[in-house]
Amino acid sequence: MRRVTERTLPTFSVLVQPSPMTASAEPLLPLLHSSATKIAVVFDFIPLHYPTVYLRHVAARAEYAAALDALRLYDEFVCISHLAERQLGEYLKRPLTGDGALRTAVAWPDDVLPVGGTAPLSASVGPIVVMTGDEPRKNTFGALAAIGAATAGESGPRDVVVIGMAGQDDRVHHWSIAAAMRPGEAVTASRLSDDAMGSLLASASLVVVSSFDEGLSLPVIEAVRAGAPVVASDIPAHRELIGSGSFLADPGRPGSLERAIRRHRGRAATARRQAASLARHRHDSLESVIGVRAKAGLRPAAVDLPPSAVHVSGRTLSVGVATPWVPQRSGVADFSTTTIIELARLCDVTVYTTSDADPTLDLPSDVRLRSAPIAQVLDRGSPHDVFVSVLGNSHFHVPFLEVIDHVDSVVVTHDTRMVELYMALRGRGGVEQVMLRGTGRSRLDPPLDDQIDDMRLLENAGFWEIARRARMLVMHAPSAAARITAETGVTPRLLPFANQRAPIGAVTEDMRDAARARLGFDAGTQAGTIHLASFGFVDVRTKMTDVVVEAAAWLTQWGHRVSLHIAGGASAEQERVLVQRAREAGLAYVEVTGYLSDEQFRDYLLAVDLGVQLRISPLLGVSGPLSDLAAFGTPSIASNGLAVDVDTPGFVERLPDDVSPVMVAEAIERTLADPLPYAVREQQRIEYLDRKSPARYAKALHALLVESA
Repeated sequence: MRRVTERTLPTFSVLVQPSPMTASAEPLLPLLHSSATKIAVVFDFIPLHYPTVYLRHVAARAEYAAALDALRLYDEFVCISHLAERQLGEYLKRPLTGDGALRTAVAWPDDVLPVGGTAPLSASVGPIVVMTGDEPRKNTFGALAAIGAATAGESGPRDVVVIGMAGQDDRVHHWSIAAAMRPGEAVTASRLSDDAMGSLLASASLVVVSSFDEGLSLPVIEAVRAGAPVVASDIPAHRELIGSGSFLADPGRPGSLERAIRRHRGRAATARRQAASLARHRHDSLESVIGVRAKAGLRPAAVDLPPSAVHVSGRTLSVGVATPWVPQRSGVADFSTTTIIELARLCDVTVYTTSDADPTLDLPSDVRLRSAPIAQVLDRGSPHDVFVSVLGNSHFHVPFLEVIDHVDSVVVTHDTRMVELYMALRGRGGVEQVMLRGTGRSRLDPPLDDQIDDMRLLENAGFWEIARRARMLVMHAPSAAARITAETGVTPRLLPFANQRAPIGAVTEDMRDAARARLGFDAGTQAGTIHLASFGFVDVRTKMTDVVVEAAAWLTQWGHRVSLHIAGGASAEQERVLVQRAREAGLAYVEVTGYLSDEQFRDYLLAVDLGVQLRISPLLGVSGPLSDLAAFGTPSIASNGLAVDVDTPGFVERLPDDVSPVMVAEAIERTLADPLPYAVREQQRIEYLDRKSPARYAKALHALLVESA
């Protein structure tokens, strides 16, 4: 279960949230507002201490503020340190004792509790170990600079081991050089097992923990348990564990750390004093505290279920759909308009959309469809049995993404990446946060700009939040499903992509000739000219329009006359570059049409001799235009992944996803030289339209919605 709903709420008695400040409260809101016993395990409030680092963007600040506000809804708190307990009271403005006091306890997991005595030291000959992490707060360079200065006069090579920067060997190497160490004197430990970690710390002459802030310092606990003396930053979390003394230093002053390192390296007395202080720490067992409090709270959560929350068998299913709609210039709007009208024949549908759409426009006479502004559902929630939010990957879809934060939604997504959508909503930092969720890493590699410029490098599709918040995730791209599952832990449900732009009746040569005449293909062109077209908005990062131009150039070199029609919009710079290259190659004609009306788009589908739809990767979205080419029976070539996702008929030749312009030109020449007979192509087209009809799609979607409700 990915969220608690009004329907499932009575099955819960106790909520234990192990990390309320790092997870959205939205999936738990019904439970947080119920009578269930709610227990939060509180680690720290570090983002509030460094907002310019952790809360740089409006979205991050809003999310953290929401998490902090939701913290007030918990009944009991288990804090990982006395510091976290004090800060909890400060931020919630509640006392820890007396009237109105918070119900708190300080507790550690059993395997963190210190056991046994200190291990024997190896005097001063063991390595100096830096326990750190891959973020500025950990102050890794400050520790290395202090170690470099403290050991500068020693003979022989230094022996410094950095733990917590696995995979960051180059950074540690450069930092150690900057700290006046020789190459190889500071090494980066790989990921260590518990036993290997214990052995390394037990052999250390000193452990340095120089972070600027902590809620509870596990590195200090681990080092003290292993018997090593510790030099740590003078911060409340460290004072709570090992007391005050000259082994604590100002983390912002390498000189202070240097003096502490010189004084306490290899000193068994320091290790014993720190171990004694740690042994006096007052805390309970986390497992025992949670167990006792959870047992005491075992009672069903009380809730009043409104009638609309339960779908009664035999009653028409009530469905709300938040989606773009015509006349908005969006492929998703076209798709939703066609398929949701068919869904309205099967159930009671209300469409929620933005002000420039009109769900009542040109409805069939036998279809009843309600509509309302999307602001209504954002303000009041959903009165429906099941709610659907339809998403694409652009700023246009921001309102429909916001819906899933307010309403428990089935999400139908038309794209296989959501990077640009989150860029529009949250900026660069927000995109990076979403892409890193669930990866265990703290930064993108390669950097975000490189991944955006070359989508083949895209290491994460940005689906984590959408997939985890959706009641059910529905997609149309079989080629991307496994990747989304691997990145999010959620298995999407697949629906076959429906065609929304089918011609009426048979497609004849007379129809194609008429379309050519309307578009002026016959005027000014010689007989035998090949009319090629690539459809959709031009994005050379993903759609390989530049490869199509180069393939046309090769055909020209081989003696063919080629007119190239790029049926869609492009940025001014991309249009200039593509047109200039086509003219230099000697193409008979080249055009970038810009936005086309539905009638014009249909004419291009009919008029061209061959369509070419290419993508650099099968993981970059379903191609509606390729489905349209198949629906109009137009011979085409396409990247294999695109063809798989829309299940194209035989007259669409499938090319490898990684192709050269020469391979594309050869495929064009081969397809035009040996076309399928008209009757065969027309039969395949009709069968394709039957398989991909909007009515079939609506029935499959309706079945999923009934299941979800």
